[in-house]
Amino acid sequence: MSRYLRLEVNHAVSGTQVWQGRNMLEENRIFGIRESGRKSGYILCHDTGQKFKMRTGHLYFMPSKADLEFEFNDDLFFSAIHFNIILFDGFDLFSSIQEISQFHDQRRYNERLQKAIEGEPNLQNIGKIKGIAFELISEFCPLTLQDLRRLEMIRSKYEKLFGYIYKHGNAATTVDELSGVSGMTRDNLSRSFSRDIGTPLKTWLNKELFRKAEQLLLQSNESSRSVADKLNFSSEYYFSRFFKKHSGIPPGEYQKRRISLLL
Repeated sequence: MSRYLRLEVNHAVSGTQVWQGRNMLEENRIFGIRESGRKSGYILCHDTGQKFKMRTGHLYFMPSKADLEFEFNDDLFFSAIHFNIILFDGFDLFSSIQEISQFHDQRRYNERLQKAIEGEPNLQNIGKIKGIAFELISEFCPLTLQDLRRLEMIRSKYEKLFGYIYKHGNAATTVDELSGVSGMTRDNLSRSFSRDIGTPLKTWLNKELFRKAEQLLLQSNESSRSVADKLNFSSEYYFSRFFKKHSGIPPGEYQKRRISLLL
């Protein structure tokens, strides 16, 4: 299993910021709290109902695609990394995890992470950040041997399908099209996918479509109309409606708030 895993650290930041809002990102997140004052802040997961006050000396793991609400105040000092650990294109190792986890930072991960993030942007510090990320993943990972065997089955059964969705999926992609890629009938694919992955295929396709839209909006500063065209939406209106359904805000506002949304 380990020979297939690929760690991608997409974002690392250290400092303080005042912000309150809600977002859903395609990366897993780990926050380390160096100092929290009287106001501090909180993390609320709308998927599970979990709510955590961010406390000094604690670390918090948030899985990708979690619907999260935050409050950051000026007396909260933290480090954060966004990452994916890829089993194969389009599938993160923690895709089936919903819960936020927290633990006390007895090994001083946060201190080491802060030094690496705030240091020179060289290969040595990039390597340190990735190394700390792997250590933290091992602390938070709730997966059992049985879970890993199930993931290996998923990899062997669906790798081609996930690769196709990752590379070619767009707003016009249908379950019938995907059944042809998988070599299964539409009904068999829908049933087995829901059973094995725990998510309906159409829901997974929509999440991947949102991921692509999010990347285009944040990384290339594309207009809503351009993103709608690239992802084969029938109109900018339908794209905006789709994006707001998944993010809670229109794509234009999402772009304006992109710095805060990286929290």
